[in-house]
Amino acid sequence: MLLWPIAVLTWRWTLPDEVFSLSEDDFARTLNAWAVGHGELFPTDVWPPGPAWLAGVLVRLGAPMEAAPTAVNLVAITLALALAGDVARRLGAPAGARLGALAGVAMLRWPAWLGLSGLAEPPAALAFVALGHGLVRLTQPGARLARTEVVLAASLAALCRYESWVLVPVAAGILWTRRRGALDALGALAPLVVPLGWVALQWSWNGNLGFALQSRETLLSTDWRPDGVEYDVGLFTDLLEATGPLLPLGLLGGWGARRSETGRGLALVWAGTAVVYLVAGLLGFGGTHNPPRLWLGHALLLPAGTALALRELRPGWLAALVVGLGTVCLPSWAPPPTGYSPETATVALATRDALDGAPGARVLVEAVPWKCLAMKALVGLPDRVTWDRDPTGEPIGPGHPSALQGSAAQVAQRLAEARTAFVVTATPESAATLATMGVRLAASGEWALWGLTSADASEQGRILRDLREKQPVP
Repeated sequence: MLLWPIAVLTWRWTLPDEVFSLSEDDFARTLNAWAVGHGELFPTDVWPPGPAWLAGVLVRLGAPMEAAPTAVNLVAITLALALAGDVARRLGAPAGARLGALAGVAMLRWPAWLGLSGLAEPPAALAFVALGHGLVRLTQPGARLARTEVVLAASLAALCRYESWVLVPVAAGILWTRRRGALDALGALAPLVVPLGWVALQWSWNGNLGFALQSRETLLSTDWRPDGVEYDVGLFTDLLEATGPLLPLGLLGGWGARRSETGRGLALVWAGTAVVYLVAGLLGFGGTHNPPRLWLGHALLLPAGTALALRELRPGWLAALVVGLGTVCLPSWAPPPTGYSPETATVALATRDALDGAPGARVLVEAVPWKCLAMKALVGLPDRVTWDRDPTGEPIGPGHPSALQGSAAQVAQRLAEARTAFVVTATPESAATLATMGVRLAASGEWALWGLTSADASEQGRILRDLREKQPVP
């Protein structure tokens, strides 16, 4: 397990940015964690709330907003690797084979990158591995609370990601076939509570199933895609990228363990979910389009099968197989794309400086589709940021046009009524309007930070002078 922190530090050095994100979702989930930490139980009706709840607890305890989701993800992957090692032990793999398998998985780049992000895949992957671990324990004598572990794992999976809902019927079905009384029957139905409860909440909020049925990111989606074969090829390529040369070793070991009841339960979780993803994509219904992130749980469960393969293969054949498959499966060493531009970070940090120098002041951010999420999260003070529009770029609501539209006098009046001291613009039109009433404090790319000069207070003038000296604009 010591290799895991070494791997994280190694892959962290491959990333060029001080703040790491794999997508804009990083920042949205960070803001959700902040909202939970400040008392909002359901910060969004789009995603299941599990990861936000976990990170929100840390925010509530005083953890920095941007660090809380990363801390949750690193702990989740660490626990998943520990459970995967215990699965290999229960399947009979020797200590040396388990160590080699865990070392191989720990050094893969995608677990490290996802652990450093704020995304929801690591808790979902922990639930995936925990379900496999619980099913293995369920088939072995003397295992206490194995049913409880299966129920909790399936429930956590449903609370994290929509595509993880496929684990719920798997868990419920296996528990149902092993029931011995009324209490066991009720326990078998328990995993269904979370997805049904979330569907009921979405219906009560929106009058429909919302994101679960309207987005192509979910396996429940009715949004048919005509490119099923091409999509499945991409999914399989993502699987190879996420698992590297360990995939065939894991499959080889898993195939050898299929004869036992223990091995069959594990294979059902690993192969069954993979088949569901691929068949759903082939038929053109839903399926996630998040690259190798989808396969994190499968990668973290591989040590079980990989350890069994290492036990059986001779060293020479093993080395040849790893080298040969490594040349085919291993991806390039280029870092992944980040969810924000350096220009966003530059202006966001200048905005944080501005707010730090003006206690109680607020900033209005001109929201452009999704990019504004990175801006708000990087500023780091969500309660002092006001949206001009929602993250999709639409006006806030009927009768509430953009505060930056209209004549300069109208804009100035709206900003004064909102007690706004600073504005971040993202379009040339808004920047031209602010130039007539404010001082540009920082600019990079399409973003610009403006300090309003309409206030008569001398304190405001002092703040603006200090910021101009701290953040000179060419």
